[in-house]
Amino acid sequence: MNIFQKISAVGGAILAVAILIMAIAVALAAWNFGKAVTKAIEFLHSAQVDLAPVIRNVTVISEDVRDISNRAKDKARKVEETVDNANALVNKAIRKTDNQVQKIQSFVGFVQDKIESTFVSAASTVRGVQTGLETMVDSLDEELEQSDSDSNFKNKSEPRVRTRQEKKYE
Repeated sequence: MNIFQKISAVGGAILAVAILIMAIAVALAAWNFGKAVTKAIEFLHSAQVDLAPVIRNVTVISEDVRDISNRAKDKARKVEETVDNANALVNKAIRKTDNQVQKIQSFVGFVQDKIESTFVSAASTVRGVQTGLETMVDSLDEELEQSDSDSNFKNKSEPRVRTRQEKKYE
């Protein structure tokens, strides 16, 4: 055998031993990895068993929160609708009240005008009656004075009627 063949045979043996060592190492690593995976699976299974009530509670709580949120949204919508309806009713009432106030103001203005014209007419009538009565009294006084002067000569037994002016001085 020549040297090259010897080196080649030793190199092949070393290579075979190295591959064998590597195969054993890979097998041991795979074995350890399998154990680690098994331990991880067991840990996850136990964690799942331990966390199952917590997960269930978190799920129930999140569903309750979602339900409460939905109810709050519904209530908020209803409140908003109620406020909108109330606002519309208030605006309608304000318009109606404003209409009524304008009608009342118009009516009050009309009544005030009628009362003023009636009062002016009544005052004018009273003044006319007063003036007419004064004129009538003055003419009656004059007639009475004439009649008194005529009756002084006729009959003294009749009562004497005095005028207002004569009554004032007594």
